[in-house]
Amino acid sequence: MTERELQQLIDRVSDRFEQVSGFRVLQRARKALLVPALPHLDDVRRELDRRTITVQSLEGLMQQILNNTLDDIQQRHIDYIDERAIERSMARYCPYLFWC
Repeated sequence: MTERELQQLIDRVSDRFEQVSGFRVLQRARKALLVPALPHLDDVRRELDRRTITVQSLEGLMQQILNNTLDDIQQRHIDYIDERAIERSMARYCPYLFWC
């Protein structure tokens, strides 16, 4: 997986999340999902090649991270997902190692 492919995956999942939840996922939140993964892209590519993970499973894991932001943004009384919500979500529960 390349950085571009990962960014496309993040954007695809974030866009779907926005449509379903009604909460906007800010660009800086999307970047907060991308940046921690960059040093691990070779590992992700290997796991995809070995079929120990799939693109669909990565999408599901990212969806879980976004779902877990809802408590945070409700407590903060905001109607968007920012980098702080992403960071808190990943600190609370990280479903895939390279996002931790």
